Amino acid sequence: FRNVLIPHLRKKWCKVYRIENSITGKNNTGIGDLLVFCESTNWGGFVELKSRIGDLQDNQKEFRRLCDLCGIKYLLVKTLEEAERIYRINIS
Repeated sequence: FRNVLIPHLRKKWCKVYRIENSITGKNNTGIGDLLVFCESTNWGGFVELKSRIGDLQDNQKEFRRLCDLCGIKYLLVKTLEEAERIYRINIS
């Protein structure tokens, strides 16, 4: 899914940065998989990728909570259609 989504977002003029576990280290697990900026919709934030049946782990829920608390955009994406919201509308 990631291998399809990243090129798809880049074709829509979004900047996409993968956040690797090897960079964040074991103490920073839970951080979203991608950092995305889309100038056409003024959307920038973390994107967590999950399968259609996948759910957030506790550390990921905590990261999402902190993003919400601090006004940082966070999007849980399970399908390509869900990701299209990034460049179709301005997500507040």
